Amino acid sequence: MNDEFKKKYREEMNRQFPSGESLKNLEDAMGKASRKSKAFRIRSLVALAACFALIIAFSGPIMNFINKPNSNIGGSTVAESYEELYTLLSELRSEIKYEYAATDRAAASPAAAPQAAAGAVDSGTWDDTPEFSDTNLQVAGVQEADIVKTDGKYIYALSNEYLYIVSAVDGELQKVSQIARNISGEEGRKGKNSFEMYVNGDRLIVLTNYYSYYIGPWRGGAEPAVDLVPEKRAYIMPYFGANEVGVEIYDISDRANPRQLNTLSQSGSYVSSRMIGDALYLVSNHSIYSDIAKDMPETYVPQVYRNGEGSLLEAQDICIAIAPGFRPASAQYLVVSGIDTSGGGEIVSTKSILGYGNTVYSSEDNLYVAAYSQLDTEEDKYSDATKLYRFSLRNGNIEFEAEGIVPGTIINQFAMDEHKGTFRIVTTIYSYTYSDGQSGDMVWRSIIDSKQYNALYTIDLNLNIIGKIENLAPDERVYSVRFLGDTGYFVTFRQVDPLFAVDLSDPANPVILSALKIPGFSEYLHPFADGLLFGLGKDADEASGRAGFLKLSMFDISDPADVSEINKLIINDTYYSEVSYNHKAILIDSTKNIIAFPADGKYFIYSYSRDKGFEEKAVISLHQNDKDYYYYYQNLRGLYIGDYLYVVSELGISSYSMQTYRLQDTLDLRA
Repeated sequence: MNDEFKKKYREEMNRQFPSGESLKNLEDAMGKASRKSKAFRIRSLVALAACFALIIAFSGPIMNFINKPNSNIGGSTVAESYEELYTLLSELRSEIKYEYAATDRAAASPAAAPQAAAGAVDSGTWDDTPEFSDTNLQVAGVQEADIVKTDGKYIYALSNEYLYIVSAVDGELQKVSQIARNISGEEGRKGKNSFEMYVNGDRLIVLTNYYSYYIGPWRGGAEPAVDLVPEKRAYIMPYFGANEVGVEIYDISDRANPRQLNTLSQSGSYVSSRMIGDALYLVSNHSIYSDIAKDMPETYVPQVYRNGEGSLLEAQDICIAIAPGFRPASAQYLVVSGIDTSGGGEIVSTKSILGYGNTVYSSEDNLYVAAYSQLDTEEDKYSDATKLYRFSLRNGNIEFEAEGIVPGTIINQFAMDEHKGTFRIVTTIYSYTYSDGQSGDMVWRSIIDSKQYNALYTIDLNLNIIGKIENLAPDERVYSVRFLGDTGYFVTFRQVDPLFAVDLSDPANPVILSALKIPGFSEYLHPFADGLLFGLGKDADEASGRAGFLKLSMFDISDPADVSEINKLIINDTYYSEVSYNHKAILIDSTKNIIAFPADGKYFIYSYSRDKGFEEKAVISLHQNDKDYYYYYQNLRGLYIGDYLYVVSELGISSYSMQTYRLQDTLDLRA
C-alpha cells in the first residue's frame, strides 16, 4: 500500500473516529462538552433456478423483469399527458407483466441535539438533556424511521395497539400518553396501521398505511348484508383494496396531549423513507391491478392526499424513462414525495417514474432507489441485475436525475454508498444459459449451465459505470457490506468467510487490498473505533460450510492491506438475531463501550477491549410466561439516556444502570 493511500486512509479514519485529542480540541473550540447522539432480507429467488426447471403457465401472471430498449426514447422522457400514460399502461397491462416489490424496512453516527420543547412531565429543561443514543443510522445526518425513538427525555414506542410516549428520567419510567396505532371500522370499510416513526423536536411523524377492505368473497357473487350475518364475519377473510402510505404529523410540545396537525399520504405500498432536517422523503410502489378507463385518470395515475382529499400527480411530474435505452417493463409506478414536517406539515413535491423499487440508500443530497431487474446479455443467456434511479434532494424538493443498471443483485441498503461524487455498489451476479420449450399452454425453461460470483462497481452521478472488479469469490454470495470513506469492506461466504478490503481512492480503478479468510461469516459490519470493524454473523463448519451459533468478530482495519480478526466470541446455543436482517435492532457505541442486541428472545449486552475481547455484561430475559414470549421475542430495541440503558419490547420497557446492569425500573405498557 503506497504512502499516499496510507495518508488518506489515516485522515479518513480520524474523520470517522476522532481521537481523544481531536475531540478535546473540538470541545474547547465549541466552548462546551460534546454531546453525542447516536430489513427480512430479500434473497434472490432466482438462484434456485439452478436446481430445477422454471415452469410458467400462460394462464397466470408472467414474472418478467427485462428492460427493453425503446427507440422512441432518446433521453429523459416526461409524460406529456394522461392520455400518453393510458396508452403506455394499456400496452404494458396487455403483456401481463409484473415485478416483485418489497419493503426496505428493514452505523451509529452523531445526530443533532433536540430542539427546545416543554414536556408534560417536569424533568428539567432541554438544556440539561443527557447524552442519548439514536437509531442506528447508515449515513450521518440522514435519519431512518424505527419503532422506538428517544429525544433524551422521553421514549416513543410502538406496540401492537398504541404508540406510547414515556418519560424516562434517571431510569425512572412513567407513561405520559398513548396514540391508537391500528384503527378499522365498518364505516367506509377503511383502516390504518402505523408502523414506524420519526421524532424531531416538537414533531412526532408517524408512518402509516391506509387501506380499504371488503368482506368476501361470497358464494353466489352477491355480498350479504353485514347486519344479517354478524356471526360469519370472523370466518371470512377480508379483501384489501388500494393502499396509501403516508404520515400523521403530531404537535407534541405537550407530551401528555399529542395534537394531530395533518395527515399526508400518497398512492402505493411502503418501500422506505429518510429524513434530513425537517424534510421527510417517502418512497412507495403503486401497482395498477384493476381495470383502467381512459377518461378516469384516477384509475391509472398516482395521487397524493391531504387529510383524505386526493389530487392526481401532474403528467409532467411522471417520468416514463430517464436514461436512453430504457422503457418501463410493467404497469407500476415508483412514487417519491418530499414532505416538510415543520409547522403543520405539507407536501413540497412529488415525482413518479414508471417502474418500481425495493431498496433505498440516501445521502444528504441524493436518494437512490434500487430494484431487481435482469439482463438478457445474449441469446439463451440470462443474468440478474439491479436497476438504479437517482433523485436529487433539497429541502423537500425532488428532481429526476439519472437511471442506470448494473449486473447482479444487492443484499441490502449497505451494499450502496455515495462518496465524493461517486456511487459505489457491491452485487452478487447469478447467470445461466437455458433452453425453452412449450407444450400446449405451458412453457418451461431448463437450466443448462449456471454460475455465481460477486462484483464491485463504481458509478458516476449519471449512473454510468466508471470502474469495476468482477468475478470475485466464485460460487459464493455477499453477506454484508460496509463502506468507510475511500475503503470498502464486504463479506462473501460458502465455506469460509472472505472479508475483502478494497481501495476506492481512484474510483476508475478500484483495487483489492486484502482478503481475510476465516470460518463463518458476518451478516452485519459496523465501524467501532480506533481502526476497528465489528462483525455480527454466524460461525460455520469449515469443511461443510454449515452455519452454527451466533458469532461476534472484531477486525483490525488500521491497515486495510493487512486486515485481521483480533477477537471473536461464539454465543453457544444462540442461533438467531434480528440484526442479521435489520441494522436498527443493534445498539453500538464505542464511547459508552457497549454492543447490545436481541437474540433468541433475550437481550445481550457486551463491552469490548483489545486485551479482553468481548465481555458479557448482561443477558436480559424479558418474558415472564409462555403467553408473552412472542411479544418479548419480536421487535426488541435498546437505547441509552445518560447512564441508563432502556430495553423496549412490545409489552413493556425496563431500565438498567449501565454501571451494574441491575434492573432499575419496569413499565408495563398495557397497564
